[in-house]
Amino acid sequence: MYPSGNELFFHIARHAGLEFVFTSGNALRYPTHLHISVHTITFVRRGAVRLYRQEAVNTHRAGSVYVVAPYEPHRPEFSDDVDIVSLCVDKRHFQNMNHFELDDLITCHAIRLMNDKLLSEAEIQSFLDGIEGIRRRENSAAPVERTCPDALLSSRDIDRSSFGFIRYFKGKTGLTPHQYVIQKRLREAKRMIAGRIPIADAAGLAGFYDQSHLNRWFNKTLGITPHRYRNSCFFLDAR
Repeated sequence: MYPSGNELFFHIARHAGLEFVFTSGNALRYPTHLHISVHTITFVRRGAVRLYRQEAVNTHRAGSVYVVAPYEPHRPEFSDDVDIVSLCVDKRHFQNMNHFELDDLITCHAIRLMNDKLLSEAEIQSFLDGIEGIRRRENSAAPVERTCPDALLSSRDIDRSSFGFIRYFKGKTGLTPHQYVIQKRLREAKRMIAGRIPIADAAGLAGFYDQSHLNRWFNKTLGITPHRYRNSCFFLDAR
């Protein structure tokens, strides 16, 4: 499913709540998933991305941009020889920062990557345009309300093992409770692995049985091993 020629690199500004993800390769496929804490803006440099959402399926070709909101279930499929770059922005920034502060924060870190020949000026502008689009939707009279999976799981008035709840949960979130829990554990494992916590320790702390269990889900969901993920993470804060 994931040819060995695929490349993923993660440039992370931990204290700024930003992450730039560079993805390229062939025949990449990801399962349906959610981004819990971030808005994600993706610029398609080469090839095409077919994006499956609950309400629509769209194809985004080279030169186009698409945005995925927190809690929005989606499944991307990539063409051969695809090249994309994504900016993940902490959703709290849209409540805690004004227009100029957020744009300056993104531009400051993006320019570092442009100086390293990793981003272009046009791509940075596309990210800023995407941020403005998110801001308009957040401030609209009828913003899209999406269900927080944790709120459903924390309710004391439901039987979380019942078929009816599983169907209801998937209808609201696009995932089964088990799929959501696994993805939540993977996010926590990624955070620790990127922070250089030993992979075996990260597996246990994130809720996996052992490192082999984590390895299987990492490969199935991300298409790379935890070891490769750790070696693909770079921290903008440390520069």
